[in-house]
Amino acid sequence: MMASQHQSKLIRERLCALDFPACARDAILEIQNICTVGSSTRGHSHHQIMADLCAEFIFCQVDARGAPAPPLHPLQELQLLDVLNNYFAFPLNEMLRNTVFLTLFLPSSYPGNREKLDILAKVLALAIANQNVPVLMCMGVWMQQHGTDSESALCVTQRIIKDYVLLVPKLSWLRDIHHHAPHFAANFMSSVGAFYAGGGKEAKMESELPPILLVRVFVDWMEKSPGICLCALTTPLKSVLPQGSIAMPASAPVISFLRWTAKAALLLNHAEMKEITEKYSLDAEHRVDVDETKKLYSCLHDGILQTLLSGTGDVMTSKELQDVMDDLNRTAKVYFIQSDSEEYSLCVERVAQVGLFASQTGTMAGRREKAVEGLKSLTKHLKPDAARFTNMVIERLKP
Repeated sequence: MMASQHQSKLIRERLCALDFPACARDAILEIQNICTVGSSTRGHSHHQIMADLCAEFIFCQVDARGAPAPPLHPLQELQLLDVLNNYFAFPLNEMLRNTVFLTLFLPSSYPGNREKLDILAKVLALAIANQNVPVLMCMGVWMQQHGTDSESALCVTQRIIKDYVLLVPKLSWLRDIHHHAPHFAANFMSSVGAFYAGGGKEAKMESELPPILLVRVFVDWMEKSPGICLCALTTPLKSVLPQGSIAMPASAPVISFLRWTAKAALLLNHAEMKEITEKYSLDAEHRVDVDETKKLYSCLHDGILQTLLSGTGDVMTSKELQDVMDDLNRTAKVYFIQSDSEEYSLCVERVAQVGLFASQTGTMAGRREKAVEGLKSLTKHLKPDAARFTNMVIERLKP
């Protein structure tokens, strides 16, 4: 313990003599040196030293006395982004690189965690724009270890969508990510799916479906890399995680995509949704009309079915499928979608198709009774002709 305190004092004295961003760059190298020590000899005090270095010299959350510091001003933020992207672009052992990345962007007891996540979102956006593959690989691991639906991951995803995706309609910087960093691409899709997962009775239509520009990108990824949705499930992480760490469970965006395609069937003819589609089409060159939007969601639905055909193991659960069906019932009521309409019939058909494919391919975990109950609740008001296919699926799903 005394040796660690002495080490911490020496490091702080040296870094205090440096101006920003030099102190941030050297603090990252000091963290790298500590991370190089095996986990068996790296105790709690070393973790505290790294947390202190992050808070004081890298993200400037506290001052030398430990008191809350003012946020970085724009020039300092740009300098820090440059330091971070240059460091992680440098060739490093993958385990060490992930260890440093996870250490830097670990939530701490210090104030300013939200500002740290904002910086992480900017690091990610810059990495996507510059195709900085090492950063994207680290980000894929970070998302999975935190959970793609965690508050931290959703915060970063929200910033990417609102501050970058909606401002750059061409999105050429996202087109090839599935090829360069498939693990990140899969987890990013899952996080976007969690962000647009619907809400309560007060949900706004704008939050029910993602920007169609993102749907177009995801469809493109799935057409060019048919197994992309399963990448997080099939990529072993243990060998690239910090020593002693446990790989967190991965997820696939399949159930989120089903939620979108089924909701699209319900909502795309709604007048309010047409206005939203126009809003996201920022200029004539990248305008997406309702017909093209319907086609994209149809392609996305086909991609879901292809993913299930190529999948093995648990890609989704019957509980998740039931949750989607409960959400669709809510959506139909909130937006006054008649159960005898063509829109409602298409919605139910898409859900039934996914339920059937998941059942036949063995990619749906859990008790099938839940899926049967949900499908029955969706079909009870359908006309007999419209309900024929869904009733057949219900019979197939019965244990």
